[in-house]
Amino acid sequence: MYASCVPIYTVFGNLYYELVEQKPAYTPEKEKEIEDWLDKRPPLRPLSLDTEKRTNCIIILVESLESWALEKSVENKEITPCLNQLLQDSTTLYAPHVLTEVKGGRSIDAQLLLCAGLLPINNGTYSTLYTGNTYYTLQKALKEKYNTCNYLLTVDKKKTWNQEAVAQSFGIDTILSYPDFKLTEAFGPRKRVGDGSFFAQCREKMEKGEVWKKGEHVYLQFVTYSSHNPFKMPDEMKQISFSKDIPEVMNDYMTVINYTDRAIGQFVDYLKTRPEYKETLIIITGDHEGLASHRSELCNTPQGKGVVSDKQFTPFIVLNSPVGLRYEKVMGQIDMYPTVLNLLQLEDYRWVGLGQSILDPEKKGCAVSPQMQVESDDTTPEDIDFKKEAYTISDEIIRLDYFGKRQQQHRM
Repeated sequence: MYASCVPIYTVFGNLYYELVEQKPAYTPEKEKEIEDWLDKRPPLRPLSLDTEKRTNCIIILVESLESWALEKSVENKEITPCLNQLLQDSTTLYAPHVLTEVKGGRSIDAQLLLCAGLLPINNGTYSTLYTGNTYYTLQKALKEKYNTCNYLLTVDKKKTWNQEAVAQSFGIDTILSYPDFKLTEAFGPRKRVGDGSFFAQCREKMEKGEVWKKGEHVYLQFVTYSSHNPFKMPDEMKQISFSKDIPEVMNDYMTVINYTDRAIGQFVDYLKTRPEYKETLIIITGDHEGLASHRSELCNTPQGKGVVSDKQFTPFIVLNSPVGLRYEKVMGQIDMYPTVLNLLQLEDYRWVGLGQSILDPEKKGCAVSPQMQVESDDTTPEDIDFKKEAYTISDEIIRLDYFGKRQQQHRM
């Protein structure tokens, strides 16, 4: 449970931190503070659509995928040809300017943002401290409305980021993880299954009926690994190459993203052959930015300038969307959850998140990182302050187990 905290704080530091950071008391004053902020949120308005419902939802959470790599060629070589082709489809919704809002929890924070509409806590990680909380999530909303069977497929171990407990709290029924996949392609220092083999084995499990059984409505969440820092991959698996003039980190990143791009493209091609495809929403997004401290260095090189973005943007791609759209404004990862609720016609779900759907014509282009970095197109200081306050509200919602306490009150 403490695999993520102890290496940072040491065993004794971690125990001391927990002692001084005891769970705060749930008081009427705290409850009012949360509800006052929530009352000021823009409502989640239903879309005026006369289209077939999407009763299945597939999420592909791509390790360290950054937006600048899409629709880009370097040395006349397309980095992500498969994703680029998918972006051209009239039924694709694409937002390239999604500001990374994860914190210490990294990829598990991305799941909190996308699936639960909550921001990361101020200190520590919710996945090790608050998995026993009540969470309202996309998985639970789909199960309530469409009776979905909810699957998580990952090449990592269940204990990584305590994701087994998180999955159960979020409403996942079935987890397929490290022991369930053959190590036919080994990536990274932890020797995990490469994305090509991962998606091929996922397809095999689906064809055999182990996953997405006949007649099921499903929520499927795939978590990739190959593009994890330090972006190294076996030479024999590389499908693109760049000259030695390209800085090493940039070269490695583009090479491995090209590999993952092809793996995703082949998997999406398979999904399109399934009879359920027309009722299936497919979301592809990065869990967080990937370049970290290398960013400014690469942006100042002749090869990286104008190619590598100086912003921590990840892409948000929705395939077979009832709304085809290219959304160029800045948004936050927190805005994905209400947008997906919109697209799945789940606006009446009890929790619509802390963000705002990008399908709301009144939404302004603004996002704030956990470090209070502001990226904005057209907003006011009041809007920015409201978004900054959301981090405090989210921290209180999680640490106080706000939803759990509310459920208890309603039973009394």
